[in-house]
Amino acid sequence: MKVSYSVFVCVLLFPAWSSILTAQQIVSVRFPDFADKAYLLYLWEGTKADTILKSALDSSGKADLVFPARKADFRGVATLDFGKTGALDIVINGEGKFTITGGEAEGKPQFTYQNTAENQFVIDYITQQSLLTGKNNLLGYVTQLYKPYESFSLSAQSEKRNLEQQYAALQDRLHRSPLYAARLCEMFDYINYRGSRFGMTDEEIRAERSGYIQNKLDFGALYTSGQWEKITSDWIFSISGSDSALLAEPRRVLERTADRTVKLNITNRLMQLFAKYGKDNLLPQLGLDSLLMPLIGQKAPPLALFGGNFEPKNALLLFYDSDCGNCQNELRILNEKYRILEDNRIRIISLAADVNKDLFEETAQKIAWKDNYCDFKGFDGENFVNYGVVGTPTFILIDNEGIVRGRYSRISEIMK
Repeated sequence: MKVSYSVFVCVLLFPAWSSILTAQQIVSVRFPDFADKAYLLYLWEGTKADTILKSALDSSGKADLVFPARKADFRGVATLDFGKTGALDIVINGEGKFTITGGEAEGKPQFTYQNTAENQFVIDYITQQSLLTGKNNLLGYVTQLYKPYESFSLSAQSEKRNLEQQYAALQDRLHRSPLYAARLCEMFDYINYRGSRFGMTDEEIRAERSGYIQNKLDFGALYTSGQWEKITSDWIFSISGSDSALLAEPRRVLERTADRTVKLNITNRLMQLFAKYGKDNLLPQLGLDSLLMPLIGQKAPPLALFGGNFEPKNALLLFYDSDCGNCQNELRILNEKYRILEDNRIRIISLAADVNKDLFEETAQKIAWKDNYCDFKGFDGENFVNYGVVGTPTFILIDNEGIVRGRYSRISEIMK
């Protein structure tokens, strides 16, 4: 997610469980300062940024972003990306049309929204939380300057209790709210190490964060939030020093995750992150063998290439999607560094999840190595299925005996 916690997020109110047919999603943008600017609009699914629109604002800075029918029921974060100029994250949660108007005030970007009920919840929550936190911090500093029995100190202590009650009420509204915006704010609080009350110790915050991951975080909502990589990385890092926690917490998360796509993506991240911290040996104990993907240390499945089965050895497999913004970035980096791998006798084999031949060929023209393939079956293709790839980009490193040695989401994790 490119836009930080303090930037406005906009959402449409629409219950995810509704049986009503979802109408076409349209976001009307009015950014006069961005007249004629080219943009990409992509939706987040795990680490994948799925580009759904590529165009430019008109001469007055206007555009109607019409979602394709296949994404009409998308619930999560869309990013409107203007390249080096900046990007705005927009949370989509339903049907209909809403408007975003943008400009600058005192050198800072300002946005107003129309017909986005959940957006107001986010704005109100961020504003109120920042105000209460600022006041509480200031009172904490000021009270240190007075003796406990002085009248000002007594008044400050009373005000501090009042602020604590207001903050508790704010947190109660957050956790009770059924809105997607509330779930997003909970994710931001996790990222920013914000506790559910003032004055919590570091140990209490760590315990609360652990409980949030294990028992409360909706990984389906996280999957489309743009925060997937950051939160999963932070989670595993926080428990990487304890084998018992590395087994217990992911087990709990996997047990309560019903959606198979999300579960596979959790597994994919666990494989990547366990390898990063040298904990590959724990993976079989998580019961991941039932999922169709080779674990680190196991034999790599043969690739369906060259009219038969090809056993990769001394190879780096790259699974990508031409519509994926992160994939395009990794392809660019790999193009710059592929000769280092080839000089070390590592063969690069890239496999695309594209279903559009023109799109595949457009990307293929930019690839410097020779082994680049696509069966135009998307994620249902034999190689993607056999390697359990449900998110792109995915790198898989295979040694000279055909054994999987690593699973990564970025080339920088391999070439350090």
